[in-house]
Amino acid sequence: MEKACDLKIKVDQLKRRGVDREVLDRVLAEMGEVAFQEGNIYLAVKAFKALNNPAGLKKAGDLGLRTGNLYDALRAYKLIENEKGLREGIDIAVKQGKTNILSEAIPDCLEQKVLKRYKGFLKNKGFEHAVTFELYEVLNAANELAPDHDIGIALAKGGLFSGYIFSLFDLPVIVAEAHRKGRGATFKWHDSPEQLKDKKILVFDKDVIKGRTLGRAIKEIKKYSPKEVDLFLNYNPVEHGYYCSIGSNISSVPEGFREIFYPKILNYSNFYNGILKIKEKMEK
Repeated sequence: MEKACDLKIKVDQLKRRGVDREVLDRVLAEMGEVAFQEGNIYLAVKAFKALNNPAGLKKAGDLGLRTGNLYDALRAYKLIENEKGLREGIDIAVKQGKTNILSEAIPDCLEQKVLKRYKGFLKNKGFEHAVTFELYEVLNAANELAPDHDIGIALAKGGLFSGYIFSLFDLPVIVAEAHRKGRGATFKWHDSPEQLKDKKILVFDKDVIKGRTLGRAIKEIKKYSPKEVDLFLNYNPVEHGYYCSIGSNISSVPEGFREIFYPKILNYSNFYNGILKIKEKMEK
């Protein structure tokens, strides 16, 4: 019997030759079954996906859970939207501290819809483009933090993606713009800040290096007497000896913020519920 990797090569050759679909499907079916028997879940998922074979994807996902291949298990389950398998795989990943693979639980079509609507959000706020970040991290943060706050403030441009995702979790979000300038920073409101009085505020920015823009931002926000102000950063803390790493220098966060949040300190146990929330929003 040929090995799965050899069958994969044969599939690629048949595709290049443009053979009949029936011939290709027979080889794909063999590849899927052989890969499954070998425990090569990656190739099994690839074959069963090409065949649009839900049963094959289900058994590949189940094998992934049994053998600890959570990455490919989540890939298989998301293709058939198997909620039970996804929840179980996510729970195991969270318990094992493997939250970096949770992006595989988000359907590709859902992520594409989110990013497409983000462009509309940017246009509505007066921006042509802005950076994006790992959807699974911001989605989880929104699911965890949005219910505990009244208003979000997205600092353009780094905080716009987080602001948009949090808005999908029913948190009202306004936009302000802050930029380093010389030894200080510039600041301007894009939306009215009058509603901040006595509210629990969550500020969004991608990172903090020296804290100049956040220092100016918190000064301007405090003028409107909010109840409390928290901060969410996309980049986890790192040591900034030469300020060349991608990450946040938490020690540079200025006074005035009650609590600082970033992806790796948040709880991912309700992650799948966050996916369902986003899915519901995208279907409207």
